[in-house]
Amino acid sequence: MVVDSFRLGIDFGTSSTVAALVGPDGRVRPLLFDSSPLLSSAVFVGPDGTPLTGVDAERAGLSYASGLEPNPKRRIDDGTLWLGEREVGVVDLIGVVLRRVAEEAYRVTGRSPAGVVVTHPAAWRQARLGLLAAAAAAAGLGDVRFVPEPVAAAAYFVRVLGHALPADRCLVVYDFGAGTFDVSVVRPAGPGFEVVASAGLPDVGGLDLDAAVVAHARALTGGAADAWSRLDWPQTPADQQARHALWRSAKAAKEQLSRHPAADLHVPLVGADVRVTREEFEKLATPLLDRTSALTLSVLREAGVAPEQVAGVFLVGGSSRIPLAATLLHRTLRIAPTALDYPELVVAEGSLHALNPPPFTAAPAPPGTQAPPHPGAPAAPVRRSSRASRARKLLAAGAAVVVVLAIVATVVVLKSLADPGPITGATKGPTLTGHTDDVTAVALGGPDGSLVASASDDDTIRFWGVETGKKDGPDLTGFSIAPDEIDFDPDGRRLLTLSGSTVQLWDTEKRRNAFDTIDELDTETGLPSPGSIADVAFVDGGKRVQAAFSYGSVLTWNTSDGKRVGTYPTVAGPDKLFSDVALSPDGKRLATVASKDGLRVYDVEKKSLVGGELKTTDGYSSFDHLTFSPDGTRLAVTNSYDVVVFDVGSGKVVDTFEGHTGSINTLAFSPDGTVLASAGNDNRILLWDLVAHRELTTALTGHQKKTGDSTNSITGLAFSADGNHLASSSTDKTVILWRMTRD
Repeated sequence: MVVDSFRLGIDFGTSSTVAALVGPDGRVRPLLFDSSPLLSSAVFVGPDGTPLTGVDAERAGLSYASGLEPNPKRRIDDGTLWLGEREVGVVDLIGVVLRRVAEEAYRVTGRSPAGVVVTHPAAWRQARLGLLAAAAAAAGLGDVRFVPEPVAAAAYFVRVLGHALPADRCLVVYDFGAGTFDVSVVRPAGPGFEVVASAGLPDVGGLDLDAAVVAHARALTGGAADAWSRLDWPQTPADQQARHALWRSAKAAKEQLSRHPAADLHVPLVGADVRVTREEFEKLATPLLDRTSALTLSVLREAGVAPEQVAGVFLVGGSSRIPLAATLLHRTLRIAPTALDYPELVVAEGSLHALNPPPFTAAPAPPGTQAPPHPGAPAAPVRRSSRASRARKLLAAGAAVVVVLAIVATVVVLKSLADPGPITGATKGPTLTGHTDDVTAVALGGPDGSLVASASDDDTIRFWGVETGKKDGPDLTGFSIAPDEIDFDPDGRRLLTLSGSTVQLWDTEKRRNAFDTIDELDTETGLPSPGSIADVAFVDGGKRVQAAFSYGSVLTWNTSDGKRVGTYPTVAGPDKLFSDVALSPDGKRLATVASKDGLRVYDVEKKSLVGGELKTTDGYSSFDHLTFSPDGTRLAVTNSYDVVVFDVGSGKVVDTFEGHTGSINTLAFSPDGTVLASAGNDNRILLWDLVAHRELTTALTGHQKKTGDSTNSITGLAFSADGNHLASSSTDKTVILWRMTRD
């Protein structure tokens, strides 16, 4: 069928790519590839260099596995990779998939599209969009327009399903795909939509649920060790085909369990059939799906969106079809999600209903790719939700009271170990500018305590002088994921960073990795599903680094060589999943929050509870942003707009502070533990006197907030070791230094 003109929408996915056409009559229909709307994103390059994609690529990869890349989207930051005996640019691989879409669209309509829209994750910025645009150009798609995936989903929710989304309400887009999970909060913006906040889990997707089914089959056929060895590491084409058949069968069983109470799985080479019940599958899937629900709740809290502001929860992505996903999400949010029969088609069709963005200007393709530069103009950047709550733990433990110079009358006298006096307030110092995206975390330290370090979503860490406010030396760059937690060690010679689940140590003087032989600390636990790293800190005077995982595991490394020195698996016991955790400065205590168990503190070495559940006098037990005092005797937490301080020993509330008008993102104790700073979405810093149990001074303001824009917020706070300075970071792309005033 030939139409006068049409537009093409493409959702380039990790495992599958979906495309939709809209003609002059406004009717949208999906493109079919081999009789299916889902085109496998796999790309195969054979010995002769001929590329294949879709089921053809998967079939060819059975006999020549080294020529297959099953998930090109995951490799977008790699530049080039080896397939078979040749080096191939990632842009070229993505271009192969997009070219297949372009060819099918031309076959159906007989002409090139009048416009092309390509969707992308909300967190992707200029560099990745440039590569995607270059791939589209290589595929012959011309000038493409980009739409964030959650914006496309919102357009479908409103303009296809007909749901209302008032200007003062938000839509939660729960995108559970094959390779990753993403959650976004979207709101109306003029005639279109904008992303208020977004976060994701790169290690949770449908493929991980398939792996859980395979692991279950392995457990039921454990005696066939030789057969499983061949399935795990196929050395022949026959073994490769058997492995492919096993994983396809696992995926089919998973999908069947969405509709039926049981499914059968054939395990090749083992020669056995395994029955999986829905109850067994849900037990396997619950730990992964609990993480998606917990992240959804966390994003809403960090965005300052109350339940009454949520107009709907929309499930998209093929893996969201699993009934348990909707059940757990409903239980967590108390809002019934909207689920469809074909959630994987939503984003591609929704992109054609979204407000058209301007064409994108691609930077020149990186060396080694065949894609030419692509002209155009960039789409408006989409802010990613910074996990700013982690910046609350940036202080080193046990900072000493410094020796000060005191002036008595007209005689200058040196007073060793003099008390500098209590903090009474703060005055605004310099505003540090230079980052090109949200500043996600801040730390004060350096060899002589004279440095400010800040991490940003522009994938850099910058340094400034505390006294001068001027840039100090080169930046740290090359992060594939923007750091969201940073901390100086006590002597200031090392900087600790957490980027996703990657922990790194940096030499602050040489501005390079601290180790010559490794780039990052080994976070492999050797344990089943440790979860994501939720807190990381220096302990033992900076001699060690400790990391706490969302499943309660605590790992320790030497900072001298990066070697792991011990592990305390599942400190809190089996089958635990925490929405937030915090390590005490000495590494001996772990504070946790879970939906069922509430707020609790564990002894890391003994793996036992310290007291009972921590609650307020009215029984409230849902908290986040956990932060220990420097001496570990107090635990500060937030419950939306309020700060609650517990005595760790007794478990009793010692302070409750009210005053914020937006949700709180970050907390920081002064080194002597007498002052607590809090900040968040109301763009104000409040100082609390923990001795007098009151607000210390009027709110500190200075970070910019655009008129009519409620998305800017303070993301991080950090005191200097001497307690004389406080630094704050913000989504306005700046850091502000505050000088503490004293009696």
